[in-house]
Amino acid sequence: MIVRDATADMIRDVCLRMREGDRAEIAACTWCETREQMAGALAGLYGGLDGVWCAYWNDVPAVIAFAVPLRPRTLSLGMFATDDWAHVSQHWVRWARRTLIERVTVTAAHRIEVASMTPPGSTDGWFGWFGLEPESTMPNFGKNGETFWLYSRTGAAQEASCSAA
Repeated sequence: MIVRDATADMIRDVCLRMREGDRAEIAACTWCETREQMAGALAGLYGGLDGVWCAYWNDVPAVIAFAVPLRPRTLSLGMFATDDWAHVSQHWVRWARRTLIERVTVTAAHRIEVASMTPPGSTDGWFGWFGLEPESTMPNFGKNGETFWLYSRTGAAQEASCSAA
């Protein structure tokens, strides 16, 4: 597995081939009706942004992951993948744990969070690998009334001085 900073083209490629569950979750939070529309929207939103990565399997983009600060001192995590996820998941987890620790340090984040349609207790929740715990239920979070859950971890980094803000 090779990981690179994600470009718009990498994001578009993975998005067009992403797993159906990932597509459904992202579709619940966008107005995009087709994979092509979603690929364009996500490539425009995340392409070239610091904290967005692409993992390759056999020289083909397979996973897009991000850890971006949406609010001060808070990293929002996200990930979508192709069916090659099964081949890269263990390697990706090791890489992501190390990278997430670095990212928390660089951004001085005190909180990490992810919103997902994956209910607590499900084995599909990759965010549990990072120590994120269920925090709240968000009924009607999706555009068609889908329920999401917010998972978080606080105290992720040492307290940063105000001058680092």
